[in-house]
Amino acid sequence: MMANRNAWRGLTRALFGLCMSCAATWTPAQAPAAAEASAPLPLEAFFGPARLQGASLSPDGRWLAAITGAPGRRVGLQIIDLESAEAPRFIEASATDDVNWFQWVNDDWLVFSVHDAQPRRYIYKGPGLMSVRRDGSDSRQLVGRTLRSANATYMGRGAPGSTDVIVAYSQSSLYAIDVATGKSRRHAEDSPRAGWWWLDAQGRARVASRRDGDSYVLWWADTAGRWREISRQPLLDGSFEPAFVEGDDTLVVDTVDAAGYLELRRFDFTTGRPQAGEPILRTPGFSSDVRVHRRRGSGQIDGYSLELDARAAVWLDPRMRDLQERVDTRFPGRVNVIQARPEEQPRAVLVESRTDADPGQVLVYRPQQDRWMLLGAVRPDLDPVRMGSMSFHRIKARDGRDLPLWITRPAGHGKQPAPAVVLVHGGPHLRGSTWGWHAQAQFLASRGYVVVQPECIMGSSYGGYATLMGLAKDPDQYRCGVAFAALSDPRHQYDFHWSDLSDAARRYLLPVMLGDPKLDADILAAGSPLAQVQRIKAPLLLAHGDDDVRVPLENGERMRDALIKLGKPVEWVLYVDEGHGLVQEKNRYDWYRRVEAFLATHLKASTPAPSHGSPGSAGSAASAASAAAVRP
Repeated sequence: MMANRNAWRGLTRALFGLCMSCAATWTPAQAPAAAEASAPLPLEAFFGPARLQGASLSPDGRWLAAITGAPGRRVGLQIIDLESAEAPRFIEASATDDVNWFQWVNDDWLVFSVHDAQPRRYIYKGPGLMSVRRDGSDSRQLVGRTLRSANATYMGRGAPGSTDVIVAYSQSSLYAIDVATGKSRRHAEDSPRAGWWWLDAQGRARVASRRDGDSYVLWWADTAGRWREISRQPLLDGSFEPAFVEGDDTLVVDTVDAAGYLELRRFDFTTGRPQAGEPILRTPGFSSDVRVHRRRGSGQIDGYSLELDARAAVWLDPRMRDLQERVDTRFPGRVNVIQARPEEQPRAVLVESRTDADPGQVLVYRPQQDRWMLLGAVRPDLDPVRMGSMSFHRIKARDGRDLPLWITRPAGHGKQPAPAVVLVHGGPHLRGSTWGWHAQAQFLASRGYVVVQPECIMGSSYGGYATLMGLAKDPDQYRCGVAFAALSDPRHQYDFHWSDLSDAARRYLLPVMLGDPKLDADILAAGSPLAQVQRIKAPLLLAHGDDDVRVPLENGERMRDALIKLGKPVEWVLYVDEGHGLVQEKNRYDWYRRVEAFLATHLKASTPAPSHGSPGSAGSAASAASAAAVRP
């Protein structure tokens, strides 16, 4: 399965040598007052695989691994010896699979999962879990990719000094798998049957959770592995969630303050509640995702990474705080994410430096020599001076609540009026954007659109639902709409038994989160775009994958048919062998060509119509309806 591509060694060696030679002179690009007039950047530069992403140092700081892609090749792992004693290596998973995630197990072994971009109609393949030796000389498939194996979840590394990783199977039991031999054995055998576990810094399962009817139950294990129930909360009305285990005997939980913003608090095992008083950490104004930096073995907390208006770090370790200050001083006005071992003089510090206009530059800093090395750009084909600028705002929603939003303006346009697109993220219970480079927003800005301010509205999944609902609820607000994989009628969530919603979710979750199909029939109808389709006036670009089990295809087909019956302008695109997203590269390119052409027609952007490709049978804007089916 594993292929060590010697042909790539020359390329990676050349790339590494080039980066080493230019490192001393690299400075972040500065955007001019107005971007040079030129042809639009090709959409492949925005939506193709990144050249360098997910860079990570080995535990001893000598080796660097990153996910890398290039035209004509699968996305794989690039391994670089930062001391230049060994040639860089490119490791490909297979001829059909792209690496989409990895983690160092120790200085010699890594684990990774893959993404299969090939069309396999109605054959569901999981990401699997594979291990590979750093030099590519040995590999193992630890978890298969069949439908049954797809229920396996990687939980973390095993005991320090071992080559074990911990995997949960079918959300019921844990196994330790040796990445060097592939052998597995039960882990935490006395653990209750659970849906999720949290490991401590020793790789021991210490917290387990499970949905039990309409309750959410937590268990805790002491260091001897004795389990006991510590909490039982209403499933959809709980006040806290486990975050991580600190040391040997402390559980830290996520909770929220009176305004609904995140706090971290230690758990009181006596009361079964989070401790009162001052929290460990709070993020006023933001419901932040928090990543803890915890030392392997001891469990000491060195700091936290937060998602506020931008990615930020709070370092408790003074050496890491000093390193962060040095990096931020060298690259001001940028988000600088650092990795290093918290020691007096770490061997290497990995830095990813990015902005709203720059997808990122990856560098290595040698504190002992005060030397910098540029390893490469995340997307070298994109010029930051041609990217738009992103600004953060807070407005009041109609119900008076605080509504944060981002506005991305085209490069060189200043604040002059321009056609605008509302880009709604999926979820809906997920965090949207932070300050940084975002492919969809920057692609639209490169075509002359302001992103967020209402005129056109577009999105996928829940964002697609919001698009349909926006066109129906406020028909005079938007010139057009773009929706992919959109839920068209919440009432049918109870009918699609071939979706990936479980029976338990229909029984316990949907009646509370969405509404009871009988008791709340009027509310569900009021929130149904299909029930209000006659109110839609604006042209709509509507697309769906025919293999979507999250939002089944019937959602799109019913909306399409209703619009056509009423003579409403709709352009329909069906992507064959695609699910709840476009995994095939050629289909992503096709979709955004269609989006570009549709917006150029209906929003009349100030930039020229696309000239670098055709959206195929996208249809005429003058017709009431057009349709296309895109096949492999």
